[in-house]
Amino acid sequence: MPAPTALAVFLAGIAGRQTVLRDPSRRTIEAIRGQTLAIIEERHRATPCSGPALVPLQRAFGKDDRALKGSLCEDDSPASTPAADAKFAAGHAGVTSEGRKVF
Repeated sequence: MPAPTALAVFLAGIAGRQTVLRDPSRRTIEAIRGQTLAIIEERHRATPCSGPALVPLQRAFGKDDRALKGSLCEDDSPASTPAADAKFAAGHAGVTSEGRKVF
């Protein structure tokens, strides 16, 4: 059972360089979203999430009515651009097996 006390680890997994950790981290946050929404929104207000971390967080909280009205989902700026995605991809090694699953 995921614990909200380990939220920092799951947030690091979403935002980190290891692509293999992003989806499991998002699913874990989604499982404990009721217990962690206030904490994540507070962090997002203090230091806005962006790029690779924002989209999975919005996806994890996308079915939560409270989150949809809060600061995490009110950001309507684009999470990334093709240029930003290319720059990120150039600096990070991918996991071939994960890419095969997607495509």
